[in-house]
Amino acid sequence: MSSTSVVLIVSGIACLILCGFVMYKLVPREGQPPSAWTKTDFRATTLAMSQFVLLVAGIVLVAKGIF
Repeated sequence: MSSTSVVLIVSGIACLILCGFVMYKLVPREGQPPSAWTKTDFRATTLAMSQFVLLVAGIVLVAKGIF
């Protein structure tokens, strides 16, 4: 396995972890106000698109590093 493959896989895993962490932080909790990231439609849409890009980028980077 070359060093380029390792960098691709690590970068992909980092993207997936970041995506998962942000999704975890957005889950509504009882007794707490909603996240500031989703207070307006614009913010919520931007966040959703960013999450999608991170997810796809993470999957592609990991796949590129493996194959």
